[in-house]
Amino acid sequence: MISAPYHLSQGDLVAIIPPAKSIDIIYINKAKNILESWGLNVILSDNINDSYYQFAGNDQDRYEAFQKLLDNPEVKCIFCARGGYGTTRIIDKISFDTFKKNPKWKKIPLVFLTAKTDSLSATFGKIVSEDYILKPFEISDLKKSIDKFLD
Repeated sequence: MISAPYHLSQGDLVAIIPPAKSIDIIYINKAKNILESWGLNVILSDNINDSYYQFAGNDQDRYEAFQKLLDNPEVKCIFCARGGYGTTRIIDKISFDTFKKNPKWKKIPLVFLTAKTDSLSATFGKIVSEDYILKPFEISDLKKSIDKFLD
């Protein structure tokens, strides 16, 4: 049974990580500023400025950065700045031992942002996330979606 997600509150600690492809720090800072304007405390992953070919660091560095955030009991939500193929290269290495003791799964709302409009992608997005937003989107649309999860 799927339970309702935990709502974020002002003062909660959230993190931003690029688990796959690297992303320009300009976009990370814009996202960080928006989250902070909502009263959230934001930390950036250790690999936030890393670059290894198209990835945000090599597989080991990205895995370690993700594991560190997942194991941190103070982090209430992890925002993945980018996903995709690079994430599949590290996901099998992730240990969920600490996660199982302090699960965040029921507590982390997931907003699915995608350019895919086919029915299979839409169905998948609606099943695995609390909200599903198609690109292109306005920041106000994303804020409206995230506001649903803030107290």
